[in-house]
Amino acid sequence: MKPRDKAGDEIVRKTEAALPRWKGPSLEGWMNLEGQAARDPYKVYNDIINRLKTVKDKGADTLASDAFTRISEAAVLSELSFTTPMSLALIENRVALRGYPAPKDFDMDMARLFEKGRRWFEEGSKDYGRILILQRLYQGLTSSTAAAAALARNSNQNFASIPAGPGFAKPLHSAGSTSQDAVTTYRIQNKDRTFTDEITFKGMTYKSGDYVHLMNPNDSSRPIIGQIFKLWIPDGGAPGERGIAVCWYFRPEQTFHPPHRPFWEHEVFKTGHFADHAMEDIIEKVGCQFMTRHIRGRPKPPMWYPNWPLYVCDSRYNDRDRVFVRIKNWNSCIPDELRKADFMPILPYERTVMPRKVDSPFLHGVKGPGGLMEEDELRRKSKRAAERTAKSSALPALDVTSSAETGVKTEVAPIVGAATTEVKPPADRSLTVAAGGRAALGAERETRPEAIDALERRKLELNIEIHALEREKDAASKERLIAAKKTLENVNEQLRPLEAAYNSERKTSEQINDVKKRIDALRAKADEAERRYDIASASDIRYYAIPELQKKLDELEAQKTREDASGDKMVADSVTPEAIAEVVARWTGIPVSRLMSSEAQKLLKMEKHLAKQVVGQPEAVKAVANAIRLSRSGLANATRPIASFLFAGPSGTGKTLLSKTLATVLFDSPEAMIRIDASEYSEKHAISRLIGAPPGYIGHDQGGQLTDYVRRKPFCIVLIDEIEKASREFVTLFLQVLDDGRLTDGQGRVVDFRNCVIIMTSNLGASYLNDAAEKNPGGAIPEETRELVMNSIRRHFVPEFINRIDDIIIFRTLSQDNVTSIVDIRLKEIAQRLAARKITLDLDKDAKHYLASVGYSSVYGARPLNRAIQHELLNPLSLYLLEERIRDGETCRVTFDGPHNRLRLHPNHRAKAFKTEAMDLDDDDDEEEWEMQEGERM
Repeated sequence: MKPRDKAGDEIVRKTEAALPRWKGPSLEGWMNLEGQAARDPYKVYNDIINRLKTVKDKGADTLASDAFTRISEAAVLSELSFTTPMSLALIENRVALRGYPAPKDFDMDMARLFEKGRRWFEEGSKDYGRILILQRLYQGLTSSTAAAAALARNSNQNFASIPAGPGFAKPLHSAGSTSQDAVTTYRIQNKDRTFTDEITFKGMTYKSGDYVHLMNPNDSSRPIIGQIFKLWIPDGGAPGERGIAVCWYFRPEQTFHPPHRPFWEHEVFKTGHFADHAMEDIIEKVGCQFMTRHIRGRPKPPMWYPNWPLYVCDSRYNDRDRVFVRIKNWNSCIPDELRKADFMPILPYERTVMPRKVDSPFLHGVKGPGGLMEEDELRRKSKRAAERTAKSSALPALDVTSSAETGVKTEVAPIVGAATTEVKPPADRSLTVAAGGRAALGAERETRPEAIDALERRKLELNIEIHALEREKDAASKERLIAAKKTLENVNEQLRPLEAAYNSERKTSEQINDVKKRIDALRAKADEAERRYDIASASDIRYYAIPELQKKLDELEAQKTREDASGDKMVADSVTPEAIAEVVARWTGIPVSRLMSSEAQKLLKMEKHLAKQVVGQPEAVKAVANAIRLSRSGLANATRPIASFLFAGPSGTGKTLLSKTLATVLFDSPEAMIRIDASEYSEKHAISRLIGAPPGYIGHDQGGQLTDYVRRKPFCIVLIDEIEKASREFVTLFLQVLDDGRLTDGQGRVVDFRNCVIIMTSNLGASYLNDAAEKNPGGAIPEETRELVMNSIRRHFVPEFINRIDDIIIFRTLSQDNVTSIVDIRLKEIAQRLAARKITLDLDKDAKHYLASVGYSSVYGARPLNRAIQHELLNPLSLYLLEERIRDGETCRVTFDGPHNRLRLHPNHRAKAFKTEAMDLDDDDDEEEWEMQEGERM
């Protein structure tokens, strides 16, 4: 057996011995075949190969099929890595031993085999998809062979003229070297060589496994470390000719690691400078070759590998010819504000961490496995593993660099503010808030400031008015003309300094923008010069032209900073937190003031906010606030809803009002609440309206009232009113909602309730509370009464339902003082309605006490107060407004009429001539009141 065959068998033996140590994903998982469990790679490959062999007219393809089988086996043995020396050596040996006269013949046979395989299987089937995967695998495995063939076809030419083949991103180039120095023929690489464990060159002895220093093309002071993989002597080669294969990698601070193997192998034939010029050039090109082929010639790497390296791109190369370098500590290259925030940097394969022209995405949420990830993969991952990504929300297009195209830059602070804002979208949505803020400011920069624009419009109006008045001859017109000219002079005096300041700021901003564009253009020229190996031009641009412009840019920015510090800016050139909040407010409808306030402050003051609306229920308010704070602090169970409550108590004590107020405090809108009247679901068949009818039944296409609402608005309050009136099946349905935070609708879709607050109200035990209120109205609930109410609840609901509720809150009955406080709240609501007509409502103290007395009931709570306000105040007020006794912009004064025991509204004008009999009012008293007011005015 020849030495080359021994070496090949040794490689196969070592590879098979290393196979049991493979802990990576199976081929089934690699090909992303949904719904399939991982299977043995050998079985998968054999299944595909056997099906390929069934293609008709296979006689001419026997050799190709057999070689393809060997290639597939080699791929499995080499751990599915396209770049290991073992896989490359196996492919070279298998192709050469099959006796193909040229690699192109083998490629043609394989291309025909793949084409027949695609025609044989149905498009979209699993076998069809596997054939596509295997074709990409074959292209990756044979790329080194194609590169060697390119060298062989150009054996009598210089390196500089060799065209770029599939295996290289750029042709090899080494000044003064010819192909005879690198390779004699293609067969030298495959047959005519003798492997050895040791060679001697220039007095130096090299052994397999030794580490050698290779020249670094970027920094000669920091050499690249490589390890010798194999050595050989070409048979029939020139005297002293040697061959060496080196597995290379950068120094630790620049380490480059492919996802599966920590090295790259490439063969170099040199008679001399294999440790100098040729190796440095190959290292530079092979890095590009690997990333290009890794990106475009194979499936995307799996996402479940933890601790993957973070890559940055050398900006001297374009999209195709990039050199990726691993950042050992990514914290060193990200601003302090981002490092302090809870960010996990994620780098897609076509983007970079610190880009020059593309955006950098960040994943905000719980830190987890990182690596080469993209937004579409994040979406796919969230669907297949919702429990791992439900708390994450992608924030793409957060560009931390300046934009020369728009002249607007994005600061780091608003990015952190946008990512940590209280508006948290679901995992399958994203907010490009920084891009929106930059676009808004870019449009604003193209228009004049609002102050200048208003003055210019006023100036135009005055000029038109003056031009018209100059034609008039009467005295009044002349007086108006003089006044208009005087007003025009005042407008011009106000306009001149504003225009001067605006033009000055605009000039500086335009100069800064122009310099940035020139710097970008020079950097592009420098990149192009380096690709052409025009070192002189590249050095002139990078070390002379660009530094001069950068110095000028620094001076202009310092001048702009001084101008901004001297007064208010008229031209905005950066995206601030306020701009981010305005964009989010425009999208969500939440006021800017609420977005700018932190959630921690809001949670700490929750009792104060709730008590402003809910009166007389201190225990209920405190219990609700504690439960919400527990959930938002991260100490509660993350798989359950934010909180779940059962409000028990008499009618009219504020149970529903507390739910609406909680929706306003948590989600900034009282509309963020869905109310379900449990009395409508007293029959068990009515549950289909709640979750939707199953397919085939009437109304299956309409969806459920509850599930559809929560799917559209996952952040909401779910209020179930009078739950004791619902059927037993209704209560059973909510067991999984209270325990796991999910509910399956009629279509089989799982609805997430983990961002909801579940509130249920009940009147069970209200009679016990009313009896206790007769002795101490509005006071604390006695323990005996509380236990009676709890017994009523336990008798009605099953234990598994009660155990899943976070807290059962019993509401007090209201006292007379509580109702008096509620009067002030209701009057403020009425005043807000009248504010649209600029009418002011003025009630004296006696009038408020009268409303509280007639609206108080220990049994019915605050509901009689609403009826009293409507009958005593709103009905007469509506009549006065229609009769124009009280007009827009005036004050409505209301006092208590003791003799008649009623409220009296004091009109501001006489009633109109028409009379209405819609209400029983004492018109004589009203007329007498009006005459008394007229006498006072006289």
